[in-house]
Amino acid sequence: MKKLIAFLLAFVMLFALAACGDTAQPSDAPDAPADETETVARTGLPRSFSSTNWDGALPLVPAGEDVTITIGLQTTANVTDFVDNDFTRWVEEQTGVHLEFVMFAASSSDAATQLSLMVAGGEELPDIIAGVSGVGKSIAKDYVRDGVFLDLAGYMTTDAYYMSQAMQLYYPDDEACATAEWYALANAADPLTGTVIGVPSLYNNPNDDVATQVWINRDWLDKLGLAKPTTVEELYDVLVAFRDGDPNGNGLKDEIPMAGYADRDVYNITQWVTNAFTFEYDMFKYTVEDGVVDAPYDKDEYRQAMIYLRRLVNEGLLSPLTWTMSTTELNALVNPSGDLTLGVFAGPGDVVFEAGNDSIFAYEALAPLADATGKGGWAPVRCDSAGYSTYITSECEDPELAFRLLDFLSSPEAFLRARWGVPGRDWKYVDEDNTLPGNLGGRARIELLDPQASTGVNNVMWHEAGHNGIRSEGYWQYAMDLGDGSWASALSLGLQAQIENYANGKQPAQMLYLVERTPENDEAYSDANSDITSYYKTARANFCNGIWDPSSDADWHNYVSELEGLGYRDTWIAVAQESWDRDHGLID
Repeated sequence: MKKLIAFLLAFVMLFALAACGDTAQPSDAPDAPADETETVARTGLPRSFSSTNWDGALPLVPAGEDVTITIGLQTTANVTDFVDNDFTRWVEEQTGVHLEFVMFAASSSDAATQLSLMVAGGEELPDIIAGVSGVGKSIAKDYVRDGVFLDLAGYMTTDAYYMSQAMQLYYPDDEACATAEWYALANAADPLTGTVIGVPSLYNNPNDDVATQVWINRDWLDKLGLAKPTTVEELYDVLVAFRDGDPNGNGLKDEIPMAGYADRDVYNITQWVTNAFTFEYDMFKYTVEDGVVDAPYDKDEYRQAMIYLRRLVNEGLLSPLTWTMSTTELNALVNPSGDLTLGVFAGPGDVVFEAGNDSIFAYEALAPLADATGKGGWAPVRCDSAGYSTYITSECEDPELAFRLLDFLSSPEAFLRARWGVPGRDWKYVDEDNTLPGNLGGRARIELLDPQASTGVNNVMWHEAGHNGIRSEGYWQYAMDLGDGSWASALSLGLQAQIENYANGKQPAQMLYLVERTPENDEAYSDANSDITSYYKTARANFCNGIWDPSSDADWHNYVSELEGLGYRDTWIAVAQESWDRDHGLID
């Protein structure tokens, strides 16, 4: 299993790809898999993409036939016309299908509300609803059960030609590919019935595998004669020096030693600290050791982490702003117009660092901390981003055609056009003369001719609107001069360091990524999961900010008792254990 986790790290994948020889163009991808597709015995849910009914041949519509598919897309400010659009024209030319668009609100939640009003009012729906992530699984399940959306499970085993091709191209290791396919399908499935409620998407990007991106002010370390901290003790000493040593040199006590954005993935500085004491990852909450499912939130090591974090807050080393400020406010601290005031922070570098701001040259990646308890020292990673936000509605007269159209959008060239624009004008494949690495340190596969095509207001592509498909930012890295001293190269080098820190860090041998439920335990688990997640996050803030005292046996006992009262072990962990056992063939 440890090998499995390692292959899920896109960083590791990049180096495996770099050793494979010549650059693979879209036509070089492996053939579709064999006809037989493994399924879960309980639900019949496909565990991998497969294509037994077609070979990906284009066009999808015979010459001379006039066939139209309507697609519902969210409005985006970067596109002024979806019809007079380079990407639309290319898709139509390749498939022979004429596309018409129904526009939804730009906000995902507003688009979901618009859809619900159309359904309630009996309005005609487009054949495809593409990229509307605000619908949510519970509503999407109901739409399938009510006949509004189609169950796509069958098409996944008969018509997923380009999805299967992309998976094998992006994940050359069979074990990693099988796991990634299962993960994508399971995310798009109703856990009670096995129906696939939307077209699965999988986004492979090395940056996304890092649980928490933490950055430290290298300039401050140098001024104070300090090294990067590697343990909780060293971190404490560095933060004290940042607090008391006037490292920005302005004579004011305005330094904030450390801050983040609590309870939000890559911003979660408390999660980064806690992993020195015990494994803790809010996205994948469970631990698994020798097949036994558990969770950290009632463990003594977790309590030790709370005591340490409380000390940091109490001594002005971890800012209480971590629980109150917005990402916009954090970005302002990282990119000030004047003196830097922030020593250590957590956040995604490609979002937090403002383009052109010199602050990026002051900060460096900070690796996960070493083991502080005998059960810590973790560098948790996640599977590649998997989900579903594209649906085929019951209004569609030819759902097979609609599915094959969406499947085609997972082809490598479709991804590149949807991401970077028109080949030969906006980008090109690298040739044998290219000596530059990829922007993430792996092998460069494309060269950008007009980087602004993907960010400007234009009609080159759909700019993230619509179907996401099977995509790989990690595989299709673009050539970049990483030694030119530019802002862009500094960012890429910082992100590479983050990826390498986690690739070389300690990860569990076993992980539980999804909890599959049964009709008998679904409601109890859903309620417990919601209540427990909300409670431990509230308790964490209370412990860290002194509302409760993690050193007090009475306060800790009350907290654990409340967890148990919410079904912590009897329901929340028990159902997760049942899911693990079933998925590993230990129970029927």
